[in-house]
This record gives sequence, structure tokens and C-alpha cells, in this order.
Amino acid sequence: MDFKSLYFKRMVSFVLSILFVLSPTAYGQQVPGPDYTAFDVYQMMMDQSINMEAQEIPVRGTDGSTPVTFGAEKEGSSSKILKVMSPNKEVLALFLGQEKNREFANQFIKEFLAGKHRQKNVVDSEGKVVELLPLNESLKSFNWSSATQEEFSEAVKKFVEIFPKSPFSFMDTKSRMALFRQDGPTTSYHKDGYEKWQGYKGLKLYDSWEPLLGEGELYIEHGHREVNGGWEVIFKPQRTYGAFEKMQVWFRTLMGSHGTLFEAPGHQRVVMPMMELPEEENKDYRDRVAEVSRMIQAYVVLRGLKGRTGLLGARHKALATDSQVATLDTGRGPLRLEVNRFYTDSVGVEFRVGMKDEVVRRFVQAVYTSRLSRNDMKDIAPLTSYSLLPGNRYESGTYVQMHESAAQRLNIPLETVEKAIANYKQVSKKEGQALTDPNYLLPLWQWESAPFLKGKAEDLKRISRDFIVKLSEMQNPSYKQISNLLAAWVDASDLTRDIEKYLTPTRQIDKVTSPLTVKIKEGGIDVNKIDLGNEFTARMPLKLKAEYDKNGVWTSSVYDMTPESREAKIKAVAESIKENFTGSREGVVKLNEAAHGHSLALAFNFQDAQNRTWRVEWDGISRNYDTDGNLVEGSARGGHIEIVSPKYNPTMNDVQGVYSAMEKEGVIPDYKMGGSHINIDYELFEKNPAAMARFLALFHSHRAIIAFMFQHMNRLRSAEPVEVSQALDMKLRNFKGTPEDLAKLLYEEKYFNQRHNRKTRYTQIDVSNFMGRVIPEQFILPDFDVVKARFTGGQGWAQQFRVTKHKKMEMRLFDAAANPLEAAFQMKVVRALLNKALNETAPVTGKVQTVDYEAYIKNPKLAYEALDNMAKDLDLKVEDYMPYVMNKLVVNKAYMQSKFYVPWKAHADKNYPKVQDWGKPVKARSLEGMLYSDRPIPPPSSVAPAAGGGGMCSKVFM
Repeated sequence: MDFKSLYFKRMVSFVLSILFVLSPTAYGQQVPGPDYTAFDVYQMMMDQSINMEAQEIPVRGTDGSTPVTFGAEKEGSSSKILKVMSPNKEVLALFLGQEKNREFANQFIKEFLAGKHRQKNVVDSEGKVVELLPLNESLKSFNWSSATQEEFSEAVKKFVEIFPKSPFSFMDTKSRMALFRQDGPTTSYHKDGYEKWQGYKGLKLYDSWEPLLGEGELYIEHGHREVNGGWEVIFKPQRTYGAFEKMQVWFRTLMGSHGTLFEAPGHQRVVMPMMELPEEENKDYRDRVAEVSRMIQAYVVLRGLKGRTGLLGARHKALATDSQVATLDTGRGPLRLEVNRFYTDSVGVEFRVGMKDEVVRRFVQAVYTSRLSRNDMKDIAPLTSYSLLPGNRYESGTYVQMHESAAQRLNIPLETVEKAIANYKQVSKKEGQALTDPNYLLPLWQWESAPFLKGKAEDLKRISRDFIVKLSEMQNPSYKQISNLLAAWVDASDLTRDIEKYLTPTRQIDKVTSPLTVKIKEGGIDVNKIDLGNEFTARMPLKLKAEYDKNGVWTSSVYDMTPESREAKIKAVAESIKENFTGSREGVVKLNEAAHGHSLALAFNFQDAQNRTWRVEWDGISRNYDTDGNLVEGSARGGHIEIVSPKYNPTMNDVQGVYSAMEKEGVIPDYKMGGSHINIDYELFEKNPAAMARFLALFHSHRAIIAFMFQHMNRLRSAEPVEVSQALDMKLRNFKGTPEDLAKLLYEEKYFNQRHNRKTRYTQIDVSNFMGRVIPEQFILPDFDVVKARFTGGQGWAQQFRVTKHKKMEMRLFDAAANPLEAAFQMKVVRALLNKALNETAPVTGKVQTVDYEAYIKNPKLAYEALDNMAKDLDLKVEDYMPYVMNKLVVNKAYMQSKFYVPWKAHADKNYPKVQDWGKPVKARSLEGMLYSDRPIPPPSSVAPAAGGGGMCSKVFM
């Protein structure tokens, strides 16, 4: 198969999987107007990265004739270059005309003129067929074998004129390779005799190469020769991000092999016109552009060091200090800032690190473009407002000042800092590449000065101090040891998450109509006044970094919150929320009660201005047990902070009060660290059980898209979709019975998590309390420790339901919302479901959705259609929820591409098989006769078996 056919086959496969006609529900692709914010442009770029729609992004305040452009460069040395480029006619003529190559050239030319070695169906970028030009008349009878060398060389020049341009476009793959491998002399091709070019033999004068005819003409500018003997492809600047993404797909697919994409271009560039602003405004603009650039440099370096990508000690990757970044015009490093390089009054950046990671690449490019093109940076601090990496690396004494500053700030002896740096500088990545730049010792940076890190400043200083001490104590450290030490610090600091939150544009709440409430038809029940309950979560300021044995069992913690700092932080979060609600930090009380099925308790509560009780606690605690079920001393670690609201009618002020407190204390919500549960009181449904049945049926018809937007794939383990049979679906849609009938139906249909060593409430919606009236007595038990069960082969696990006096339906699927607006939109979905369940009687029309993330990733159009259907059915706005679809298309795709990814169901079916026998529902208990999990439990022998059998059947699996 020739290369064009192979390319076409691969492109068809790729297009069928991700490239499609943009659904009308996708984020609107229109020219950004003056009112477009950075958030709008950011979402527009995410859309273009997925759908490859082409829409220019003009810079606010310009005439729009020169939009933001996106370019790239890719280095290499292999013959894969033949798939996209060709030497020009002049170089080919010089090569074939060389005496050394005459025997090869003589045969090749004769055979080519005879019709061999030709590529069929050559087309240009518009799909038009391109033919060879007529052969020079003098060559039709030319004797190639008997001609003198001078005659032969002149004839070759006439021969290559049959190619309109790009000669290799007209040759088959085998012939290109044969020509490429010929080792002819080089010096005559070059305009200088500089010895470094002597490695370029034969046709490999890449400066004179041009794109093959076809799609490459749209994307490739020219070739370039590298000092190491390789090539570099210089891509044309693309006027839209969609075209830029399409260019990368084209290049990586065509250059790839065996179904594997080629590496992405390692250097990528964004360039745009400089805004024309009054002097003071321009100064402020440049100051904030510099801060965005400084943080992007920090971000890509942090990611590179964490991933041990080889960035440490790499050539041409010197870090730009604050003063250098401030000029917006720097040398080669992880970033290369550029002013007026490509045209007058332009500003841009060359990203030289992190471009092979699609998530990183899109994030930094979208942040830079959206922030600068809209001049929307009021939430970004000016670079000059604080120091992060001060000084100029070329100034004498800078490093001495940095040493002294670090010693003073971190409260450690100066000699310890100097010893640590000396250990660092004595190491070489490889011979001749010593780690001479201590700026890569990121723990020395002044992170505590950053305004957005104030809440975790002391924690960062503590682990930075630990890092310096560890480095100073090393004896003849290796490159690998230092690389690992830095990676551990970066991981524990979790600074990448902080920077992502800082730089990512957010939608302004005051520009959103009714973020938390839904429209109620006249005479309907106002679901906006129905009380809910919230469980907000946020990660700790530091991320656990631990060591594990070969079986993946924890052995020690490298970095973590100390017990004292953890307790202080949880209390501080409670105090800050209380201060936002009441104006006072006083009155926060420590609790001593255990929760979540284990004995580890650390919680505080307080009362708000309405005397409602809130609780802030340590949750998601990692821990180890021995085989006897005893907690391993000192093993409690990690975890996150959970904020439990009272039963209340939340307002945006309430939600913003919680989130501003979290931000102040440096604890950021993260979908990887806990969920954001929303609770509904069952009292609402006791007199209208049909509404509850309808609520569940409605949820089932939209659960796939709701989960895709608001439940990360990795959280399926604690909020798994239940299997909804056709019988259950029809009965819920047409339910007309009593609450007892509904409880019985749900139990019979096993509307709970049936898996061994999992909790029954680990479902997207937990209805245990509603079913409690019919659950067999032997299953209503105290909560158990699911971690202990895992360590002890199931010890402590039981077929168990947690039934409490608090009658609530718990919607467990929601991720920890990133900001107040996302939290509001999550609650609005719940209210929209309630509104349709309580205030309408029309049949539920949608089918039960299968929660299939991979289907949406492979064909985003399905996600758009599902969102459109949900919005129409629940009277919600597509534009409010589209950003969450876009975000999860990127996030979940990256997660699926991880080498650690295993679909949850496959993993669960293997490791947590379903228990079959749960008995039958008992006769419904009265309110007075209800059984709760916290009741005294009689001995096993006195517990009556469930009606129809059942018992403790933990060994009966599917």
C-alpha cells in the first residue's frame, strides 16, 4: 500500500472516531465580540480542539485583520520526513548530476521516464490533480549512458523541470527511500563550508526542502537543518485553533505507524497583535501578561519535573527570572517570550516544554490566548506585586543572595542551603551536562509570596525545608536520586493544581441568569424553596506522597500534612466559613465522635447566623490495618476536607461563603479528592411517592450526561450506576402505589450496590433510608470500615445497609465542584429534576441511559445530543452546561489514555463480584417500629432470617 493510501485509510479511521459535523448544541463558534470574556475564548478553544471548527480569535481593540495565530516546529532525524516533505528541484538536480551518483541516477531517470517509480493520483491542497510537465524535447533522444559528465549534469537539470514542484510528490515511497539513502557529496550544496554541516550528505539539505503536494501545503512552511544532522519541520502559522489542531492530527497520523500517532511538535507558538492601550493601562497589561507567562513557565516546569521527563539538566532550558519575564522577550528556555519577532507590535510565546502532553498543551495555549486576547486579567496579580524567582542569572552575586534568602525564609542554616546546592551542582545528567542552574531547585522559590498561595504558605515552607535538608544530607547523589527527590516535592506541593485554578478563566456569576433556581409554572410547587443538604469537599493544601512496597502497600509517608497542621487547617476552614456567615471566627467546637465506619475522627462544628449547624471534618483517610484488623500506628494519612451543611435552602451567598473560605485557607476542590453530595429530604415524597418514582425515572433518562459532566470516571468506585431493568423502568414511570410499595419495588430490584467488600450506598443515588422500612433486619447494621475489609480479606464486611433517622436521599455522583458556579449548576440539575417530577404528569420520554464515558469520548456528538435533550426536557440552558461537557471530553480522554486506566466495571466484576442473595423485602415497618443502624444489635442467633431466606450470604456471587 502506498503512503497516500495508508494515510487516507488512517485519516478515515480517525475522522470516523472523533471528527464530525459540529452539533448545533456545541459551544457557539462565532467571531468573539467586544463582550467576549477570557472564559468565552477559553471555552471556544476547547471546542475547536475537539471539533476542529475554524474560527479566528481577534485581539480586543484591534481591527481583527490579524488574529491570534498558532504555529509549531518538529525536530527529527528519521526517514519519516519523506512522508511530508521533498527536496526542491534545485537540490534534486545537483544530487542526481553528481558524478558519484551517476550510475544510480542514470538508471533511475531512464526508468522514471519509462513510467516506473511514479506516485499515482497526485493532487494539490484543493484536491485538484497535478500532472507532470512535458519533457524537454532535447531529452527525448538523449543518450544518458554515453554523455559526458557535463552533458549529463545539464540534462539532469532539464529532467527535473518535469516536476511542477516538490519532486518527491510524484515518486512512490520506495523510490523516495532509495534516493534518500544515497550518500552523495555535500559541500557543493551548501552556501558555506562550515564543518557542522558536513553531516548532511546526499539530499539532506533540509533548508531547501518543501512540503509534498496535497494537505501538507496547507500546513508546512519549509524545512530546516539541525546541527545534529537531523531535520526540523517549520509549520505555517494557522489562523484558527481548530486548523492548528487539525494540522497536528494530520501530521501525527501521517507520520505515525502501526496505528500509533507520531510525537506532537515539541515547540509550539502563539502570536498575536499587541494591544493599543494608554500608557498606564499598557503598563498594567504588560505586567499581568508577564505574570501569566511566569506562571505558565512554573507550571510546565513543575509538570516536567514531576513526570521526570528529562527536563532537569536539558540543554537550552534555562529558566527566566522575574526581571527577564517582565520584558516579555526572553531567550530559549521552557518558554521563549517574544515581542515584535514576527511582525511589528506583536507579542507571543514559544512553548518549548510540555507540548507532547495534550492536556498540558491545550491548557497553557488556551490560558495564554484567552487572557491576553481579551485583556481579561483582573484576577491575575501583576508580576511586580511579588517576587517568585528574583534576580538575573547573569548578575554576579545572584546565587549568593538566593542562598541567603532561602536560609532566612525557610529558617534553616545557610550552610545547609549551600551544601544542598553544592550537592545538586556536582551531578551531571550525562557527561558534559552538569546541573549548573540551581534555579531548577524549585523548593527555593518564594512560593509563599504568591497571593493565591497564602493559605498554604507555611505548609509549602515546611516541605521545602525538608527537601533542602534531605538534599544536603545526600552523599554523592546521582542524577536519578535528585530527579526523584524533586519529583516527590512537586507532587506533594500540588502546585500544578493551584496554578491551574489561578490561571483558568471562570465565568462571572453576575453574568449568569438564575444559576441556582429553576422556572416554576404557575401553581406549581416551588422547588427552589425545598431544603437540600450539601457535602462540599476540598483537598488538603499538601498532597500525600508516600512509599509503597512491591504489592502496592504503604510503607512510609515522604510528605504529608502533620497531625498538628491537619487539625489546624480543618479548624481554620471551619472558622473562615463561620466568619463569612456570621462575621466572627469564635464558637468553632471540636467533636469526638467517629464516622464513616472507622475510629479516626477529626471534626469541628459551628452554627451559622440562622443557628444551623455545619460540620467540617477529615474524610477520605488512607490507612493500613494488620491481618488482625488492627490499625497500623501512624498509617493514617492523606484524605481531604469535607464540609457538611445543615438541612437548608442554599443561596448563592451560602455557596460563595463556603468557597471563598476554602480559597482563603488554600484548600481547593478537586474531583480526585472526594465528591459533592446533594441530599433531598424524603418527607417531600411521603405523600407523593409517584413523584419520587418519576424523579428516579427522569434521572435514569439523563444520568449518562449528568455523570459525564459532573462525575469523574475514577469516582464510579464510590458512586456506581445501578442496573435498571426494563421492568423497573416501566414500573417507576407508571407508579401509582404507596411509599411502602415503592420501597418494596426498589429493594426487590436491588437498587443498591450489591458488590462484595463495597458499601450498599456506593451508588449514584443512595435510597437506603427510604428502603429501610422493608430491608431485612439482619442487614440493618452499623457502618463498617471498607478499607479494613480490603486489608483483612473481608473482615468486618457484611451485607449491610446504613439506615439513619435522617430521612434523606443522597445523590452521591457529583464531583467536588471546582467553584461556586459549578456547585450551583449541580444543584440546579437536581432542582430541575424535582420540578419536572413534582409539577408535571406527562410521560417520561427518554430511555434509560447507559453510563458509558468511552462512547462520548469516541463520538462527542453523542454527548452534545444528550446535553441538548436534557436541557430541553428539564428546561435548562445548554450554554450553562456545555463548558462541563467540554472539560470532561478533555479530562476523561486523558484519563482513558493513561497506562493505568482500567474500566471500573471490568475491575469491579473481577475484584468485587456481586452478591446474589439479599433475601426479600419484609413487611413495611411503621414509623414507630423502624430499625436503625445505630440500635443495639442482638446476637446473631436471635436474628430472624429474612422472609424467603437470605441470611448472611456473603459467598453467593454472580
